[in-house]
Amino acid sequence: MDAVQIAAFLKRYWIGCKYWPRNTIVGWIQWHINNRCAFSVMDNGKPVAVMLAKPLNDPVKHVNNHYEINEQGNSIWISVMVSRNKQSLPMFCMMLIERFGVRKWFCAEREKYSGRIHQQDFHKLTQKLIGSYL
Repeated sequence: MDAVQIAAFLKRYWIGCKYWPRNTIVGWIQWHINNRCAFSVMDNGKPVAVMLAKPLNDPVKHVNNHYEINEQGNSIWISVMVSRNKQSLPMFCMMLIERFGVRKWFCAEREKYSGRIHQQDFHKLTQKLIGSYL
């Protein structure tokens, strides 16, 4: 996975980083790559979906600390997920389980809900998304 390629994809499709300087977004993505917290779905060598996610114990408390991680945390914080591929969500779900194992919650800040933190039961969501694959 290439941080520069992922940064170009995110800058194109995610308004949240549109005005970030190149070195800021590349550094942030590289941190996720180094911590095995970057996930992508590729098509012909190009990203069609990207997720940056990390384990945390209390996402509400740590939402603004972009470089915090807790490998034993009970939640998976999804920093960003951008997809141009409808099948990416179940794929990401399987990648997250493979990397982090089962946790209690998926959490994310939802632009759709004015940036409020949204918390979803990990087991219920994984059953809904990939239950037929398990």
